[in-house]
Amino acid sequence: MNVQTPKITFYAKRAFGEKMTATFDFIKENWKPMLKYITYLMLPIALLMGLTMNKMLNWLHMVDLASTEVTNMDGFLPSSFFLGVIPTTLLSLIAAILLAGLIFSFVQLYNTREDRLNNITFAEIKPLLFKNSGRAALGMLFLFAVIFLVAIIIGLLAGLMPFLVFILVPLLFVIVIPLSLFLPVYLFEEISAVAALKKSFRLGFATWGGTFLILLVMGIIANILQGVFSLPWGIMFAVKSILVASDVNAVSDTSVVYTFLLYIVGVLAVFGNFLSMVFTQLGMCYQYAHASEVIDSITIESDIDKFEQL
Repeated sequence: MNVQTPKITFYAKRAFGEKMTATFDFIKENWKPMLKYITYLMLPIALLMGLTMNKMLNWLHMVDLASTEVTNMDGFLPSSFFLGVIPTTLLSLIAAILLAGLIFSFVQLYNTREDRLNNITFAEIKPLLFKNSGRAALGMLFLFAVIFLVAIIIGLLAGLMPFLVFILVPLLFVIVIPLSLFLPVYLFEEISAVAALKKSFRLGFATWGGTFLILLVMGIIANILQGVFSLPWGIMFAVKSILVASDVNAVSDTSVVYTFLLYIVGVLAVFGNFLSMVFTQLGMCYQYAHASEVIDSITIESDIDKFEQL
């Protein structure tokens, strides 16, 4: 009989190293079901983005060429914009919403299922995935509105009093760090977006240093992973860009095989980016759990509630 390691406690006070350990232990224990369902859910989006992303970058490259020389690209630029930039932006947003919903569902199911994520089926994941994805969409929209409003206020103040930029920019950086806890608060707790925003500031400012370190280290890990997956695509696209720069007609003369290989490595780069996001999101889940335990003593309140029900 297989002896499982102790279940990872969610709400617990953890030092920085212990939060990192909890994150990597979760990945180590559950990488098979996570990879399986991330692939099912995100690979179709990656296959589409492999097409649209290459068109978007072609458009950006052609815009750069068109700004420096007169070329026959009147039809190419608009079509590449509508077939590249807009679909890539929409697909990226959909992917971010679905991936957040899936990762938070994994953590919630791991915490509540007796068998953790072992032998979990999509039928078990689906209700929570839909709920979390819906809340993630609303949360991201709300967060975008808040950031947009803050940016307008800062822009107006900077326009009226330019010297305030030296104060407002560091202040904005300080404020953004607690905002990274907004999604964990909003998805793990049944509260409104406004209440989640207030709580993310309360938890985030109280644990600002730890939150910043988790974001920094997990961001570095994610960037390294993204770089590994994106390297083949970057090299191949750079070669194509050099050919196009030397001969604009090369954009239509590129070998079919080369174009297909560029698409495949583009899909790999996109899918690798999705996988790298797992580290940051899981890290913030355990940072939220730590902050909640430190500030609100979640496990103590839970024990009291259970005692009162006896």
